[in-house]
Amino acid sequence: MQKYAIDVVQWGQRHKFFHVECLSNKFQINLHVCHTNPVIKHIRTNNTKVYRQEHLLSKLYQKLGFSNSIDLENFGLIDQFHRKAANLILSDTIYSVGNSYEICKQATNQKKIIHEQISCTVDLAILKNKYEGRSININNLLTREQFVFENASLIVCPSTSVERYVRNIAPDSQTTIVPYIVKRSPNVSIKGGHLKTIIYVGRLEKSKGVDILYQVAKRFPEINFNFIGDDNSDLQYTRNVKLHGKLASGSVLEAMRNSDLLLFPSRSEGSATVANEAMGNLLPAIISEQSGSNYEHEKTGYLFDVNRKDVVEEICGYITNIRNDAKILNRMSQHLHHSIFQYDEKSYISNISTAIDRC
Repeated sequence: MQKYAIDVVQWGQRHKFFHVECLSNKFQINLHVCHTNPVIKHIRTNNTKVYRQEHLLSKLYQKLGFSNSIDLENFGLIDQFHRKAANLILSDTIYSVGNSYEICKQATNQKKIIHEQISCTVDLAILKNKYEGRSININNLLTREQFVFENASLIVCPSTSVERYVRNIAPDSQTTIVPYIVKRSPNVSIKGGHLKTIIYVGRLEKSKGVDILYQVAKRFPEINFNFIGDDNSDLQYTRNVKLHGKLASGSVLEAMRNSDLLLFPSRSEGSATVANEAMGNLLPAIISEQSGSNYEHEKTGYLFDVNRKDVVEEICGYITNIRNDAKILNRMSQHLHHSIFQYDEKSYISNISTAIDRC
C-alpha cells in the first residue's frame, strides 16, 4: 500500500475542503470523510495526491441526514465516524478538523495528532443556554475539549481569540495560529469619503450582538444600516435600518462593495467568514475581538471587547471618529489593500505546512 504523509480526518464542511487541496501541494493525503457529506464533490477527482475514504455510517444516520447530525449536545454520530477513521489511519501524522475526541482516544502514542480548533465551543454553548433557552451540558463539552487539547501534539487555531480559548482550558497545550484565507474580490475599489452606510452580515440574534446593533443604529439616525441575515429577534428597528434577510453570497459581496463600514459585534466566533469577506472587499470594520478576525486595531478597523459594560459607547465613539475625519476610512482601506496578501493561498499553504512540520 502506498505510504501517505498525512491522514486528514474531517466530519463537517469547513473550508469546503479547500485546505485539503492546499495540503496536497506538499503531502500525499489519505482523506477521511463521511459518505454523505454534501461538499465532498468540491475535492478534485483528478488530484492523484488525495486518496479519499468515504466512511459509511449507520442507517439511522442516513435517515437523519447530514445537516441534522451535528449538535453540541449529541456527539454519537460524530464519534462513530471518528472511530471508523481511527482504525484506517495510514500515516504517522493525523490532521483532524473540528472534533478530535475519539481520534485522541483511539490513536496510539506513536501518532502525531494535529487538531484544528475551528471555534470556541464551550463559549458558544454558554451563549446558546443563556439566550436560546438551551440546556447544553457545559461540563461534558469542557471535558471533551480539555482531553483533546491536552493530548493533541499541536492545536492549530485560526485566530488569537481561539488560541486564547484553548490556553484558558489547557494552559500547557501546544498551539499555533494559522489564519484562514482572505480572497481579494475582483473589481473592488478602495473605500473613502464620508460614512453613509454601515453593513452587518449574520443572524440577527443575541449571540451575534443584535442588541448592540439595535442600540448603535438608534444613536445615528443619519446613517443607513443594512442588516443581512435571518432576523431571530423581536426588536422594532428604527427607520434607518433596512432588513434584507438572508442573501446569496454574490449579493452579500455586492452589498459590501456598496458599503463604507462593517459593524460586527458577535459574542463568539472562531474566525468569522464575514470578516474575511469584508477584508477581501477592502472594507474597514468595527468588530469584536471575539469575532476572531484578522483586522488590526486602528490600522484596518477598530476592535473592541464585546463583554465590556460600555461597549455601545465605545462603538459609538469609533463611529463618531470616522464621521469627524473623512480620511480614516480611506486610510484603513488602503492598509487592507497593502496587507491582505499575507492571508492569501500561498501564505496559508506555507503556514499550515510549517505547523505540520514542527511536529
